[in-house]
Amino acid sequence: MSDAANLPETGNEHPPTPAEIAARLRTLAYEMDCIAVLMDYYGGFPEWAKHGREIAGAGAIARQWAE
Repeated sequence: MSDAANLPETGNEHPPTPAEIAARLRTLAYEMDCIAVLMDYYGGFPEWAKHGREIAGAGAIARQWAE
């Protein structure tokens, strides 16, 4: 089963507008930043810290796409 099946219903019967997509991208970027900080907290685990930085970079990209 894909993760898409777990997405909440938007309640919209229409495709999302560019503004709605941008809002979701900003939410995604915020969540990615939070997760990156949590992963960086466990700095004793180099693999986690590395992936945390990667997530932070991906969050920055999502934030740029939202503009």
